Amino acid sequence: MSQEERESDVGREGREERLSDRPLSLCGSPPEVVSSGDEGSAGRLLLGEGVTQFHAGNVPAALALWERALASDPSLDQAWINIGYARTSQGYHDGAARSFRRALALRGDRPDLWFALACAEQAAGDQTAAVTSLRTALDLSPGMGEAWNNLGNAYVELKRLDEAEAAYVEATHAEGSGYEPWFNLGNVRADLGDRSGAVQAYQRALAIDPEAWRAWFNLGFVHAAGGDLEAAHAAYRRAADYEVEGHEAWYNLGHTCLEMGRFQEAVQAYRRALEMRTDDHEVWNNLGTAHAHAGRPEEAASCYRRALELSPRYHPAWNNLGAVLEETGDAAGAAAAYGHAVELAPGQATYHLSRAAVLARLGDGALAAEHLARALALDPTLSPLLAGFPELARLQGPDSGSEQA
Repeated sequence: MSQEERESDVGREGREERLSDRPLSLCGSPPEVVSSGDEGSAGRLLLGEGVTQFHAGNVPAALALWERALASDPSLDQAWINIGYARTSQGYHDGAARSFRRALALRGDRPDLWFALACAEQAAGDQTAAVTSLRTALDLSPGMGEAWNNLGNAYVELKRLDEAEAAYVEATHAEGSGYEPWFNLGNVRADLGDRSGAVQAYQRALAIDPEAWRAWFNLGFVHAAGGDLEAAHAAYRRAADYEVEGHEAWYNLGHTCLEMGRFQEAVQAYRRALEMRTDDHEVWNNLGTAHAHAGRPEEAASCYRRALELSPRYHPAWNNLGAVLEETGDAAGAAAAYGHAVELAPGQATYHLSRAAVLARLGDGALAAEHLARALALDPTLSPLLAGFPELARLQGPDSGSEQA
């Protein structure tokens, strides 16, 4: 197999993607639970005691006190609100939604409560209900930017991308609009195929927060998808500067360097990725590919073997290991590695073709012919490549049986 045919995994296996295409929510942390200004009644006293317990970290005691407050005074909407926020802090989003609905039955004119309900519904996975709640919040407060943003998020989850784009645009127009709606707008425009619009949105996000590595990362992806590798390289490099804990920016920077023929720079980028995540088999695979393109097959083989130690069923690394073993003259090792690749991914035509070529060189014409036939059955367009493999071209002849003998 030629170096051009070696799999780098990114791009072919779908690994290079916008890491952060999940939309950014503006729900954030729930507002603090509060007491009431009027502490005269028993119910309101219990409400205040519950707030004290909540701030002391005793959430069960707080909930019990608020339940007692409601038993004393069912009109205490603030008790239902506090229960909703407390349930949210516990991760009980269905319970939070039920509490906010009870509060809204008493105070349905509060857009902030409709927004809180929508946040709980979205966290519980009920995007359709969240759309209704957010629309109600926006009917009450049309300039509520966070509601427009989260409405866009709900539409994204529902695959209603045109409506999501319109909601994010409204969010960007809201007073005090921040980084998140511009970032989300960039994502949805990228999904809609509007690369120039996505670039503009990410750039607006970065004008607000120049150190937002996710926006740099996604900007790099859009540039790469449009074929502008120089711009992609610059964006990924900025993302890598600001991505403190993760390794994805270095990973995609390495892939872009491979695409640009900057093999040593790719090696350096993948090594930086591995400093942050030593057990990522895909990074080890791509580091091997960078070494192979740089003319270091032994280092490449070592990287592929490390990838396979981490993920023994990762067929691209078996295929790539076969390629470098073939280059170093280990035909038997190459045949075995290609065999693993074929076993794990029998539908990959190039795996069969590579194994056929090395088997033919080893003198196993019958098995080589089987893999050649399988390769061409899976992908007839491979036939012109046989001109570069005389041993395979002979296998196609009418007298191939006598030649193989």
